[in-house]
Amino acid sequence: MKKKLISLLLALCLVMALVPMTAFAAETTDSWDGTADTSWYDENETEFHLQTAEQLAGMAKLVNDKTANFKDKTVYLDNDLDLSGHEWISIGDGANTAWGSFQGIFDGQSHVVYNLYSHEGLKSENKDNNNNLYRNGLFGAIYNATVQNLGIENADIVIPMNDTSTYGKGILVDWMTNSTIRNCYTTGSITGGSYIEKYIGGLAGFLNGNNSISQCYSTAAITGNYDGEYYAEQEGGCLLYTS
Repeated sequence: MKKKLISLLLALCLVMALVPMTAFAAETTDSWDGTADTSWYDENETEFHLQTAEQLAGMAKLVNDKTANFKDKTVYLDNDLDLSGHEWISIGDGANTAWGSFQGIFDGQSHVVYNLYSHEGLKSENKDNNNNLYRNGLFGAIYNATVQNLGIENADIVIPMNDTSTYGKGILVDWMTNSTIRNCYTTGSITGGSYIEKYIGGLAGFLNGNNSISQCYSTAAITGNYDGEYYAEQEGGCLLYTS
């Protein structure tokens, strides 16, 4: 079959365009050294303020290690962050269940995460999810959660060649279930692997259950390399699949 190459798909899709977005102001950016800092976490607290990229990576570690899911907790981002130079490990390795998912509120407070880089992906530990093996977005999986007031700029995501599913991929969120995204945007690129590219979106990849996305857009370039017909056509835009 003719090889499907969907490149430079600038999918500007405004949701609820009549409602103005909160302004995102440029501020001092904290650069990531590739480590994860979890020292800020206290299970008895309900609010957390992240000021460094290391602390954000620490949140990913807490969720992925199943130490915390942040249910009934709110995490605030207090600074712009630069993730360049290191492989990002997604926040959450679950799918459409609470297991392995972020379950709290993440408020970016109109800050921006720059240069998210993911070329390897986080291997899901959920043995029941054989059709969705890797996570690549800032959030790998969210469940009954809210992500708001956050920008991601110049993301560089390449889905691993050994990910034989390529199922549900997004720059902000890969999998979301019964969750809310509001006042968020993404720029950069997300590139498919060599296998079935199913549900690749500039903002979110796979939406399951009752979800809400408002005041959001993506201008991400989405490229698919799958040599086929059906699945390669399910690429582009802010989000790709809802159920």
